[in-house]
Amino acid sequence: MVFLTVIDVLLTLQAIMIFGIIVFTLGFAATSLKEREPRAAFIAAVLSLALLAIEAGIYCLFRSGFFFTPPGGILLLGAWTAAAVGGVFLLRCTGPNPGALKGVAGYITGGVSRFDEREQVFARERAIRPGTDDYQEFYKAHPNLEEVDAKRRTAGGILGTAGIVDRPREVPNVSAMLAAFSIPPHFGHPASYHPETQTDDDQRKEVNGTLRWKLNAETCFAYWAKVGTDCNVCMRVCPWSHPRTFPHRVVISLVARNKWARRLFFYMDDIFYGKKPRSKPTPNWAQYN
Repeated sequence: MVFLTVIDVLLTLQAIMIFGIIVFTLGFAATSLKEREPRAAFIAAVLSLALLAIEAGIYCLFRSGFFFTPPGGILLLGAWTAAAVGGVFLLRCTGPNPGALKGVAGYITGGVSRFDEREQVFARERAIRPGTDDYQEFYKAHPNLEEVDAKRRTAGGILGTAGIVDRPREVPNVSAMLAAFSIPPHFGHPASYHPETQTDDDQRKEVNGTLRWKLNAETCFAYWAKVGTDCNVCMRVCPWSHPRTFPHRVVISLVARNKWARRLFFYMDDIFYGKKPRSKPTPNWAQYN
């Protein structure tokens, strides 16, 4: 009698859990349609139907009395054990990054020298004007950069002052700086979407005394200045750029506390949205005649 009671409770709990997942998945499908993400909506709908089919199969086994036999009981207990272990594995807090808690100091591995920001390609294009004393001084010290910069200016012109991407409401956007230090490569490889921005490899390396992933800024700037997307390619494919709807907030809460969840949802993001997400139509408020 006790065995039968335990089986009944486990079957009831699994039904509640599966139907809860189905409701969540259908909600995700609905929000994906609202976000104009048909691929994600389709996969979520198929997943919901698959879960319904699984639950129907479990119900048929229940009606046949299979779970009240020793093999059925062992299968049910094994499935719950695996689910419990997986839940604990993904839901537990794996602890903070000790290096990140120290700020930039946590990534210093050697001697750090003061960096001349004019050497950075974005600063060169925006701040160093041809015909000025600054231009003569800088390229006298860096003659290897003058020819390539001159060709770039001839092709596309100077970009001008910073825009909304890096100065929304006059507040600095530090995302790019933080990405260089703390966003691991399992959030995706830039070369998958933006071949001109690729790094030398998938591992962090020491750059000016700090451990980071180093973007190829020269080719990155040349590419997005040429195609006119600015930073939009990286912003579009970044998993953190999804709208803050309830399903995405649930995922964010998981990946923020568990390193294994981060790796799992990296692959899930590729499954639901593709490794090369499609471009979305321009919203009405951004269109012009």
